[in-house]
Amino acid sequence: MSRRRSRVGRMDAAIDHFTPMGYKETQVRSVVNSLLKVYGNDGWPLLEGDCYEVVQQELFKQEEEEEKLQLQEQKQQPVEDVEEEGGSSSELTLYSPIFFLSPVCLTVNKKQQCHSEGAH
Repeated sequence: MSRRRSRVGRMDAAIDHFTPMGYKETQVRSVVNSLLKVYGNDGWPLLEGDCYEVVQQELFKQEEEEEKLQLQEQKQQPVEDVEEEGGSSSELTLYSPIFFLSPVCLTVNKKQQCHSEGAH
């Protein structure tokens, strides 16, 4: 069994702080390096302060931006492409039991019309 290398540097300490939270080493390194470009090498006390709060906020910001990009990509993807990918078995279809028990809402001429349909 190999022993884990002892980390002693400031970057290593930041990585050790965030990897148990599920962040990848490359993510932490990238964020810390970008913050050091802004604050300079003398910015380490700011980055380390309050349990790396500045670094954590930047990681959160990156996650939010990635989620926004994913949502935009999903919105831009045509419906036909989604159907062609095969989808999962959890997708609702016209034959799903929940379809027959749920109210049906349609938008016609910018007016929403809803009515309940029972199973036939």
